[in-house]
Amino acid sequence: MKKIIRLFWQIPSLTIGLFICFVIGGMLSGLSESGSDESDPEAVATAAQTAGLLLLSCFITVLTVIPLLWYTRWRGLKLSLAVFILYFGISTFMTQIESIFFNSALAIPADMQGQIILSGLIVAILFAPLSVWIMGKMRGIGEVASSMPTRQLLTKGLLLGFIYLCVYLLFGYFIAWQSAAVRLFYQGNSDIVPFGQHMLGIVTDGPALIFFQLIRGVIWASLAWLVIQMTEGSWWIKGLIIGLLFGVMATGGLLLPNPFMPAEVRWAHLWETSSSNFVFGFIAGWILRWPLLKGLQDKTTSG
Repeated sequence: MKKIIRLFWQIPSLTIGLFICFVIGGMLSGLSESGSDESDPEAVATAAQTAGLLLLSCFITVLTVIPLLWYTRWRGLKLSLAVFILYFGISTFMTQIESIFFNSALAIPADMQGQIILSGLIVAILFAPLSVWIMGKMRGIGEVASSMPTRQLLTKGLLLGFIYLCVYLLFGYFIAWQSAAVRLFYQGNSDIVPFGQHMLGIVTDGPALIFFQLIRGVIWASLAWLVIQMTEGSWWIKGLIIGLLFGVMATGGLLLPNPFMPAEVRWAHLWETSSSNFVFGFIAGWILRWPLLKGLQDKTTSG
């Protein structure tokens, strides 16, 4: 009961703390100064709206971080490092490598891409220990999770990479690609072809996308395995935690307006990415579930 009562001050504290981390990250990286014009009333109004949306994004993100820290078996510096890897990996690294891949359409200047990555790094460095401290997990000795045979880990990582590719293509076509604005943004026209013909076009004309998303899928699987290692509870609880982290952290930035993506395209990607990442995260929790792995390990050992 005391843990639940503490949430009434931990949630707003984490939200404000994360917002301040973003302010510091934007200032130190120079990102907050990019394109700013304090003499333009419209620019000031846009900045105020962005700040409000950023605060909302911080609040939603905190609601996904709390379950992770609630069920974690780790403590102190080890936990802070894990939160840093997850936060930076999901919210910055995984999103920005995709932005770079599709930059022919986004046209984000290289210096701004560097500022975005640096800002995300600063936010992660500041927020990780802050979140651990506010949630009261800074002290104590954490439990050590059981290990998985290397062959199983590699096999499941590759399997999840393929599953991520399938989820990415399915949700991309049936959610994002159904928007005429998205099609116009990426292919220059709003024409749409049937799903089979669309997939055939990707395989024949854009095999680099297949390989790129397979690699991203393996990286997502690695982040999911980290969550599995650091948390306790049933597989479906871990799957929900992974799904929420992947679905929310990777899409928080899409709540904010930006000059490189029209609003319709941004919202289409928000619904597509949040839903597909959640589904994939939950699947990852199921595939990496410990009871199955332990049973397989016991059979391997006995054999």
